[in-house]
Amino acid sequence: MNVLVLTDLSKVAKNAGEYAVRFLNEIPVNFYLLNVGVFNKVSGKIDEKKKTQIAINQINERIDELKLISNNSQHLFTANYSEENLINATRRFVEEKKIDLIIMGAPNKRLNHTAIIGNFTNEIIKKIKCNLLAIPENKKFTKPDKLIIPVESSAAFDVSLLSFLNHSHLLLKPAGTLLILGNKTDCKRDDQYPSFLKEKFTIEYSPETKLPGKELMKRVNDEFDLIILMAKNLRVCNHFLNARKDMDFRLSNRLPILILHK
Repeated sequence: MNVLVLTDLSKVAKNAGEYAVRFLNEIPVNFYLLNVGVFNKVSGKIDEKKKTQIAINQINERIDELKLISNNSQHLFTANYSEENLINATRRFVEEKKIDLIIMGAPNKRLNHTAIIGNFTNEIIKKIKCNLLAIPENKKFTKPDKLIIPVESSAAFDVSLLSFLNHSHLLLKPAGTLLILGNKTDCKRDDQYPSFLKEKFTIEYSPETKLPGKELMKRVNDEFDLIILMAKNLRVCNHFLNARKDMDFRLSNRLPILILHK
């Protein structure tokens, strides 16, 4: 698997990198750590070549720390630096390195207080079609045994969309809940869902026919370890990624969110 870890060398990014290594501990991974110029903390006037080398050295220091965490000999790490803007640099690396997953931290507290994930993360999700795992600030790794995929009853399912879950070993055992937003009598029959979903996920129906409200959001927060969203199911995806100002309850920042594009 090819994984792009976006890093500004902050504590939030460091935590996301450590989470990534533990999250993908059981499979071979090429980790590409990328720092872009806009995030680089080198101050003052400095020769561009020297600036790049300083950034690469800092990333390599971070890589040395990640190697100590990994116990998989098939985890390979590469330091990368770019002067392009965040979106262009990320898009180029995704295409050139055939990236399967982007991982980045979500420094919520210092950015948009009404958002579950940070503004930079939102930009990546909107503009780059690649699977993305957003790690909340200060979230320490625990094995995600309880997964939830909230979808609207009209959502279409493609086997290839969930191929990443098998590839990443997230579906080694049936421990997921497919939460259909809609009354069961108004939804598809269970036998109309693909067999691969029924094998790996418990299908539940929410009495809420609209987007999740306070009670359901609290249940997700309390009972599950990882939220999986399908990027094509835009309404639900946007709802979980951005807390509404008028909601009585906001999903806390403790849950990682995996957005599947392919």
